[in-house]
Amino acid sequence: NLTPGAQYHVDASALLSPGMSGAAKIVSSTTDGLIAQSMFYFRNSAGSIEGMYGSQSISANSGVKTSSWNLFLNMQNWLRVFNTTNTAQSVTVTTFLNGASAQHTVSLPPKTGTDIGLHNAPFNTTPNSFGLMTVSGNGLSTEMLRLKNTGSGGVDFIFPLAVR
Repeated sequence: NLTPGAQYHVDASALLSPGMSGAAKIVSSTTDGLIAQSMFYFRNSAGSIEGMYGSQSISANSGVKTSSWNLFLNMQNWLRVFNTTNTAQSVTVTTFLNGASAQHTVSLPPKTGTDIGLHNAPFNTTPNSFGLMTVSGNGLSTEMLRLKNTGSGGVDFIFPLAVR
């Protein structure tokens, strides 16, 4: 129970295996009674933080959602998709570039997620380009992450984008 204006921190990474990600369901007895955020940290081999980003809570919904991808500056674009339902889902991701489109379908078991690299095949994206993308399915929670690595394999910067 939280009193008005109170906050509570959960170390979710302590509940997961190293390198894994997951989702949390947050329920309030009051409509619009909670604000939830999640912070992600990238550490170097010495344990120091070299990059981080914060994500706002995302309500799961169905239908087609849209965002953009951008591969300038040697960035990677990761679409994080989580199936919040109790049934397997077929998730369709479509990218658009210069009037052409590429489509890929991913199967997600119940209550699981995956990170899809839009900078990789089969999306027909190319370095130093940008475009739109859609993702469709039922009961999905989605987020786009733009990541730029350092030349030595570390994280230069990363930031989340909404997929709506």
